[in-house]
Amino acid sequence: MYKITATELLDKSDVKQIPAIFHDNFLEFLVKVNQFRMLFGKPMSPTSFFRSQSKQIAIYKNKAKKKEFPFTDGVFDASKVPMGSVHMKAAACDFADPHGEIGKWIMAHKNILPKLGLYVENPTKTKGWFHIQSIAPASGNHIFNP
Repeated sequence: MYKITATELLDKSDVKQIPAIFHDNFLEFLVKVNQFRMLFGKPMSPTSFFRSQSKQIAIYKNKAKKKEFPFTDGVFDASKVPMGSVHMKAAACDFADPHGEIGKWIMAHKNILPKLGLYVENPTKTKGWFHIQSIAPASGNHIFNP
């Protein structure tokens, strides 16, 4: 019922784009995100999963063009690009959440996160998308601020 596939996560790209060192992360994430998706009970549309270094930089250059955080002055500064992103380790995904439906659901079902070994960015800080990862953030909190 609503199972997310590797192809769906990879946006129709080959799994070979993920460095071998992160393949275990990828497989673990795929299992955990499907457990989450089954509990949520509705389809989820991935918008950003694995990011190479060049893709990560391109995303943040685009943020600078749009004057989005952390480049509100519109000036790109490579030192502000989070190069330790869990996306770059094949263990995080952003999902479209235009109406905050996934975010509202998880706030009402927080107890499942420790059971599944998942962590989410605070949905009140991620308008329009929902971020979930299988590697703990530095805080160790299952719901954390980006």
